[in-house]
Amino acid sequence: MLSAAQTPLQAETDRILAGFVATGAKVIETEALLPAETLLDLYGEDIRARAYVTSDPLRGELMLRPDFTVPVVQKHMQHGAKSARYTYSGPVWRKQEAGPL
Repeated sequence: MLSAAQTPLQAETDRILAGFVATGAKVIETEALLPAETLLDLYGEDIRARAYVTSDPLRGELMLRPDFTVPVVQKHMQHGAKSARYTYSGPVWRKQEAGPL
């Protein structure tokens, strides 16, 4: 049953995540703003045209998370890189050319 603050999408997301957790997956959260340098090194400059990039005087160039691959792998490597199961969800941001539907 939906709580007053929960949307149907969030309820379905929670249901799916619970299924993964029930099979042993660990819920993992990642930052929305990631260091652009790491993403550019791995994906190449091509990602810049499809990503939302900003600059911070202290943190340098940052990118809104274009997918979950890099931050999930980084978290995995920080914790010993042993066999693990993860589940995650949330927004990702990519620019898309407007075109015919």
